[in-house]
Amino acid sequence: MKISRLNRWFVLTVGIAALCAAWSSPRLHAASVPATILTQPTDQTVVELLPATFSVIATGSPPARLQWFRNDQSIPNATNATYTLLSTALVDEGSIFRVEASNTISTVPQLAISRNAVLHVTPDTAGPLLLNAATLSPNVVQLGFSEGIWPDSALGLDHYQITSTSGDLTVTNVAVVGNRILLGTTSAQIGSSYTVKVQGVRDVATAHNEVLPGTQLTFQAAGSTSQDIGGPALSGSTTAQPNGYDLQAAGSDIGGKSDQFQFNYQLRQGDFDVKVRVESLSLADAWTKAGLMARHSLASNSIYAAALATPSVSGSFFQWRSTTNGATSSAGSFPENYPQTWLRLQRTGNTFTGYAGYDGKTWVSLGSINLTVNDSLYVGLVVSSRNPSQSVQARFRDLAEVTDDLPVGSLILP
Repeated sequence: MKISRLNRWFVLTVGIAALCAAWSSPRLHAASVPATILTQPTDQTVVELLPATFSVIATGSPPARLQWFRNDQSIPNATNATYTLLSTALVDEGSIFRVEASNTISTVPQLAISRNAVLHVTPDTAGPLLLNAATLSPNVVQLGFSEGIWPDSALGLDHYQITSTSGDLTVTNVAVVGNRILLGTTSAQIGSSYTVKVQGVRDVATAHNEVLPGTQLTFQAAGSTSQDIGGPALSGSTTAQPNGYDLQAAGSDIGGKSDQFQFNYQLRQGDFDVKVRVESLSLADAWTKAGLMARHSLASNSIYAAALATPSVSGSFFQWRSTTNGATSSAGSFPENYPQTWLRLQRTGNTFTGYAGYDGKTWVSLGSINLTVNDSLYVGLVVSSRNPSQSVQARFRDLAEVTDDLPVGSLILP
């Protein structure tokens, strides 16, 4: 039997319609699933001041939305599968945490509520441990502790004794920054070994536990090291000055996937907060750069974070490379004002923040980035002319640790 052209068209149309209907059938799509909690949050017991983390595994289709609660009060922005209380206190003992998972199926709200997880906080009864000691400059010794230091216990000059066969150091002033103590001293002899003894220093726990009697640590006084990074065609140099350093450098750039610059650095552990005044910077390019950098390694393609200044209209900004051999990114903009162009670079954990200012006291934030890096980093001064065939000079002055809670906001331009 022959089928007419019209009949063939009709059969084809009906078949396509049936196929489309079948495809749109819910049976061929992922089934809707009410929000469900698969793994419940569990009770946590931690020592005071340490973090406590609660976690949950939830499912649903559409995906479940999460919201954490503490003592039946919703926690702002706590919408991930984990919630961390960064620092616990004794008053947090017995706090109850739960999470709600929700979605909507066919306009009907679905809700799953987790079990209550209880936080238990035990008192800190151990004193702070002296972990490391190092010279940040010939006249500054940094002590790093295992926990935060109670400032009132640490400011007495008689709490510290620094001895050496090369001559003892006299402590002239003390500053406390979190878990670090910065000691201003008479000038250390670079390369000599010193022993620092600490007494009477207490932590920030409720009990204010004291450092163990006889706590001491031996360290070697180290100066800064200068090196060309990336093999620039013209070698750079660093010259020490009474109140800073002069750096001479060429180099193709600090940026892209590979850097060329002069680096004057120290290997530093843990958190830091440093500032410097860029007194002058000669010009080889609008993007000639000078500033402060923290670098994961001395390879030309290393991860880094830097607060940088340029000679003129390009101003100051924050720049970073978040992966080895990756591209760089930048944030912020602040006008230069030589000889009062100030830069500041801060590390807190793995978060790096760059600042700029005009007086070394009030700052504008240029940007911030979280980087996966070692505890020890190369930290110091950098210069690149951004012209491989021409050198420039940067004069850095008043390099210092930031020890005060300095204001950060907007500034009136001079």
